[in-house]
Amino acid sequence: MAIELQKTGQNEIAIRKKKLDSIQVLLQGTKNETMRSDLMRVFIEKKIEIEDFEKKFVEQNSAQIWQRLSLYSNDYAKVKGYDFILDINNKGNIVSTGKKIDVTFSLLSYINKRYEGFE
Repeated sequence: MAIELQKTGQNEIAIRKKKLDSIQVLLQGTKNETMRSDLMRVFIEKKIEIEDFEKKFVEQNSAQIWQRLSLYSNDYAKVKGYDFILDINNKGNIVSTGKKIDVTFSLLSYINKRYEGFE
């Protein structure tokens, strides 16, 4: 999931950066001070838009990933009969467990297989 989301974000950012590069080329080739000032304003606005997009994209997709991990973790606990709770505040800590075993690698394997459609 993270890989697909990352590709989507990278594509959108690349498109926006190409537009920004075009503005920069125009800015470098413009001698008229009024046009340069206008282009500089647009350039700065577009640069801020890209930064805002990147920030929002990361926040939104991080939340989606954590929700999916929480769902898979809960399903895994039911399937395996484990009684444990994972911290869902994006810290990845085990809050409590009813069994004294570390199932981290087994859980990660399950999550990856489930996401790929094998579980």
